[in-house]
Amino acid sequence: MADKKEVCLTMHQPWASLLVHGIKRIEGRSWSSSVRGRLWIHAAAKVPEAETIRELEHFYTEVYAAQGIKDIKFPEFYPTSVLLGCVNVVDCVKLEKLVSREELPQSIRMEALSEYCWLCEDPQKLVIPFQMRGWQGIYNLEKKIASASVGGLKAVQGPGPVKFSSLGVSSKSPGKAIKNT
Repeated sequence: MADKKEVCLTMHQPWASLLVHGIKRIEGRSWSSSVRGRLWIHAAAKVPEAETIRELEHFYTEVYAAQGIKDIKFPEFYPTSVLLGCVNVVDCVKLEKLVSREELPQSIRMEALSEYCWLCEDPQKLVIPFQMRGWQGIYNLEKKIASASVGGLKAVQGPGPVKFSSLGVSSKSPGKAIKNT
């Protein structure tokens, strides 16, 4: 049996940390992906501007306010050039298909801003982020890095965790999957 590939995505801060901390639940992209399962998240080298951090923290404060959640614990730091942790990608759906689902909470629809929405669950952060170089796009994480990192993961409880399959949004939802047509 072949070894399972551990895939990774390099993202700019503060988006990378917000995803790994369970605050960001949808990763938006202009391209679809067949990646399902664990996706490692690496923070790019570019230091985020304070204004960008403020704007995104304000945005997510508004998103969660729509869900009745007022107390959000944002990351204290937004480190760069590090492996931060991982999420479980359960599906990738087109924006118009996702936002048309009336049973979805408004807060989820507010997060859907890109052509393709990667639905992320079960965030885990590394207790000690691992310094490393990243690459553009999705790439295979070196086996030795993935093996060493798995033991350092800690489950994260975001402010409003979502099980997309229970909302009928994921392809894992029997009879309710959203088809990208």
